[in-house]
Amino acid sequence: MTCDNPYTSFPLIAGNDDSITIAITDCDGAVVDISGATIRFLAYTPNDQGIVLDSAASPQTATITVTNDVGGVLVVALADTDTAALLGDYKYELKVTLSGAEQVTNQGIITFEASAA
Repeated sequence: MTCDNPYTSFPLIAGNDDSITIAITDCDGAVVDISGATIRFLAYTPNDQGIVLDSAASPQTATITVTNDVGGVLVVALADTDTAALLGDYKYELKVTLSGAEQVTNQGIITFEASAA
């Protein structure tokens, strides 16, 4: 895929357990079969000063569960302890490696807001 990546924004509450459902599609909008793919979720500061969430970190600060591999659907789970200190806008991207080729398939902004409670 060498087209513009889907750009999606998600508003979340800092310090909450939360999840994001992401569908991976190709340039024509058709679903991508992610069977056997290696997938990495990253979120980082808007000025690229550092990664704040990473499904490949040790320990993980984001967990990916593929819910429909043929349909290209996955869920990224974020734990309350990993988002408690995050406020404001953070860039995110999803990197998918299929047949040895890594590609950013989805990207956007996650806005972490303070809890009203």
